[in-house]
Amino acid sequence: MMPKEVVLAPSRVVGLVGVYEPGSEAIAKLWERFNAEPQAYAGLPGTGRFLGVCVELEPGDDGAMRIEYLAGVELQPDAGEYTSGNLPAGYVMREVEGGRYAAFEHHGSIEGLAATMGKIWGEWARRPEVKLRSAACLEVYDERFIEGSDESVFEILVPLADAP
Repeated sequence: MMPKEVVLAPSRVVGLVGVYEPGSEAIAKLWERFNAEPQAYAGLPGTGRFLGVCVELEPGDDGAMRIEYLAGVELQPDAGEYTSGNLPAGYVMREVEGGRYAAFEHHGSIEGLAATMGKIWGEWARRPEVKLRSAACLEVYDERFIEGSDESVFEILVPLADAP
């Protein structure tokens, strides 16, 4: 599985956030909650893309890996200022770092995502030539995403270190 390289401009994402273990089924529940409230974000100037923003946190007291996961809508670059005071109740905004990313396509339903992630993190990311940077990993859902369909496509973006 070889990615294409993309360069993203910095952006902002508004949505619902939680802290989970990677691969937790609770992430799907977060998306269900987000999707059940379209009126909450309908007035936001979005790009038409929905993002899952995943940031690795320090391990918990039990040593388990934890992530902060945001399910949200990407704002247009000229969307103006958004703070906790003018966001829908319970929503947060996160800045997404611009830069180089490795873009992997996941084909099929969400149920097969674990296999795609296994190839990314268990194979590709372990290659000695792959140099990552500390930034959020992204799931990008655009018009190609069809919930529950084997025809669905979305992207997983992994932040790359700057080229030497």
